[in-house]
Amino acid sequence: VSTQSTGYYVIYTQKSHSSLNATTKGVGLIPWSPLARGVLAGNVKRGENNEEEKVTIRAKTDDFSKSMYPVDVDWPVIDRCVELAKKKGVKPAQIAIAWILAKKGVVAPIVGATKLYQLEEAVEALKIELTPVDITFLEALYKPHKVLGNLTPTD
Repeated sequence: VSTQSTGYYVIYTQKSHSSLNATTKGVGLIPWSPLARGVLAGNVKRGENNEEEKVTIRAKTDDFSKSMYPVDVDWPVIDRCVELAKKKGVKPAQIAIAWILAKKGVVAPIVGATKLYQLEEAVEALKIELTPVDITFLEALYKPHKVLGNLTPTD
């Protein structure tokens, strides 16, 4: 059995990602942070004039997250995640988890729940079936951007 762990979520789906290529060779993927450090759970919102509003303590204090997302090109995908969640009567976080579970090779996303209700919502996401139309809807506005989370000696 072989697995690889990497960041992978609906607002970061780089098709050339080496981990995703490995899944075609039978390597399982264990993606961390499928909610993009809470961004896909609604911890960061756009306020008036499209200014970001941090709505949790973590969103306000997580410097690593601030350096990674949301990127301006992520907002259309985040908005679609919220829209699809409303349509299905679930939380945006559950849509993000259902999306990642629908991806070939994903064996166990690391959700990082810190509260019981978050874990319960993640488990409920197992029941959400996204159709090919839903997945296309979520992915259609995705724009590739720089590799996230990889630190080099010059960073």
